[in-house]
Formats: sequence, C-alpha cells, structure tokens
Amino acid sequence: MTPVYVFGENFGKTPKYIIRRKYQLEQYQQKAEKPDEQPLPFLPISAQERLEILQGLKNYWSEVEREFRSLPLKIDTEPLKKRKSALEAKFKSLEKDIELLERHENIYVMKE
Repeated sequence: MTPVYVFGENFGKTPKYIIRRKYQLEQYQQKAEKPDEQPLPFLPISAQERLEILQGLKNYWSEVEREFRSLPLKIDTEPLKKRKSALEAKFKSLEKDIELLERHENIYVMKE
C-alpha cells in the first residue's frame, strides 16, 4: 500500500498561491526601495528670508503692544473687552510664530 498523494503531478512543487504571494512581496519591496521621482512640494527658505520674516513679526508685535498699552486701565464696556481679547489673541499668535521661527533654522514652505 503506497500513499496516492506521492504520485500526484503537484507533489513536491510549490503551490501557485505561494509563488504569487512571493512575487507580490518582491514587487512591493522593489517599489519601496525605489526613490520617488516626484519632486517634493516644499521649498526651503533662505536664512536671510527667515530673518526678515522674524524681524517683521517682531515689528508687528511692538505695534500690537503699543495698541494694547493705549487701552484704558479700567475696561468696563463690551467693545473695549472685545478689543482687549482680540489683542491678546494676536499676542498669542505672534508669540507662537516668533518662537517657531527662532527655534528652527530650516523652514520649508509649500510651492505655489
């Protein structure tokens, strides 16, 4: 008595689904190793440009600060409260932007 499966035509051969899966894996690895031909959508800004932007933000900060200091000490009306909160929001935004530019040397911007 000999087993029937030994004499089959596919005995000892790799199944087709494994061959197909191996081919897919090789294709995926080749695609992953191949560098992208598409250029990056970002451009670096020069150090001079970065400093100009930073200086402009600091100048705007001083303008907002001057405007904030011109507010009266007692703010009791609704328009003055709104104006003060708007100026404080500008301060927060400017502070965040200035800190970001000072912290990072390399800044990238989107292409137009």
